[in-house]
Amino acid sequence: ARARAEVVGFETLLAGKKTAAARPYSPKQTYAVDEVVDHPLFGRGFVSAVRDGGKVEITFRSDVKLLVHGR
Repeated sequence: ARARAEVVGFETLLAGKKTAAARPYSPKQTYAVDEVVDHPLFGRGFVSAVRDGGKVEITFRSDVKLLVHGR
């Protein structure tokens, strides 16, 4: 029998992060995993991965986006 995947809501994922320290997103800034950001178009999200080549994966309520940072 295969294990069922558990779906965890965005609010639950965000609840464990430091939302009071959220920064506005800017491609000039650098970000770390679990850091909370406020994007002007996508809203509030958190960094779910830092990738090579100056990119971060940010999980927003509606989608996961790959954005630049540290440029």
